[in-house]
Amino acid sequence: MNNCPICNSRTETVLELIDFPVIMPSLPEDHKLKKIKPIGDLHIEKCLNCGFISNKKQKVEFYKHLYTNTPKYQVKKNHIHWKKTFDRFKPINVLEIGGGINNVGSILDKKTNLSVLDYSIENEQKINCNENIRFIKQDLKEHLNDFSGFVYDAIFMSHVCEHIPDISDYFDLLLKSEACRNAKIFIEIPSFDFYSKFAPYYLFNFEHCTHLNTFYLKTIMNRYDYKLSEFFSIGIKQDCLCYVFEKGNNVKIAENDEIIDNTKLIQNFERSIKNLTTSIDRYIKRIDQKIALKKGSGGSANLFMFYLKNESDDYLKLVPTDNIRLGNIMSSTNQMIVSENLFNNFIELNPYFENGYHSGFLS
Repeated sequence: MNNCPICNSRTETVLELIDFPVIMPSLPEDHKLKKIKPIGDLHIEKCLNCGFISNKKQKVEFYKHLYTNTPKYQVKKNHIHWKKTFDRFKPINVLEIGGGINNVGSILDKKTNLSVLDYSIENEQKINCNENIRFIKQDLKEHLNDFSGFVYDAIFMSHVCEHIPDISDYFDLLLKSEACRNAKIFIEIPSFDFYSKFAPYYLFNFEHCTHLNTFYLKTIMNRYDYKLSEFFSIGIKQDCLCYVFEKGNNVKIAENDEIIDNTKLIQNFERSIKNLTTSIDRYIKRIDQKIALKKGSGGSANLFMFYLKNESDDYLKLVPTDNIRLGNIMSSTNQMIVSENLFNNFIELNPYFENGYHSGFLS
């Protein structure tokens, strides 16, 4: 048991995934699944008081290895849904945390200074960037300790908070610093309620350390006198949630956005992953030759293979690949795709499966 980062109450372990394997999305096709080494045991904890779900914390070196020494899954995306918000606030100095792959620079005013903080940033990600953008290859603590000069009036974090092992210490470090103490906070997180319904295998992995929602974010930000000033969701199924926090403002959020029932996250996850692996196990038993695994996001592929390995003796027939081939079975729907055109049509009709939200099997 540990203390909850939201309310400081005790937690209990609700899921244990022993010997979690590494199935990252960029493994070569000739990689042998049986040679994959586990990177550790994944323990999921739930607060006995507020219901907050998070991973049992690992050492800092573990996460640095996870994001720097393993193949990366990179999704091209823009932040156009944030443009009106940034145009209205007109920040001068923006700190973007974890924006090495897709930074927010393209939607900012040309006079805005953007500092992109990402300890795993690659040199090629710095090419063709605005002269007002500087890249800082450090973690947050290193940057704030080395800080000197202008202060930040805006902090942007897109799909970063769910990757923070200790979210309470993280915001304590950030918002008590001289560099950021009065900055407006722009946050985008996945809707774990959405994923519990439509893609539960996406929920639990080493990368997603915390399962945040509106209530938990407001609780944390209240400690620093930050209030919610803007909230909106994006995606056809509202799969992403966007927030602006600043001092002295508050917006009334609809009551159904603050209902907490994280028990359903666990139940939906266990039910769906069991049904999925059982059905795929039956499918691969009927096939003699090797079949290909369409690699989705690193976390979901890790999780899927963990369960399949434990429940299927035939999982070694799977070969990781990035190619779309005929016979693709969508892992979240078990729908057979008989042609590439039908696969493309499926993505058009179900855009929330794009960008790594799907894994498939291909004959």
